[in-house]
Amino acid sequence: MNQTAGEHNEIVSQTKVVMYCNKWCPDCKAARTWLSEHDIPYTEVDITTDINAARRVRMWGNGFQITPTFDINGEIVLDFDEEELSRILLKR
Repeated sequence: MNQTAGEHNEIVSQTKVVMYCNKWCPDCKAARTWLSEHDIPYTEVDITTDINAARRVRMWGNGFQITPTFDINGEIVLDFDEEELSRILLKR
């Protein structure tokens, strides 16, 4: 499905993306770049400074603290999975 820029912007504006990460993680850095390249706004939560966020990430990761972890309107994506993020955020 091909979308115009306007359609893409409308979908993105309706989507709430929270990325749970840390400062040193290479996959987190790649995810930041990918989100920026696709003009996807997101909120970043550093799990090294937010213990409740770290607990949430471990719960979603079945005991593993996987970064980045994304909460996209309640849908959880573990790790930087470009294909899954594209499917959810870019509707491709």
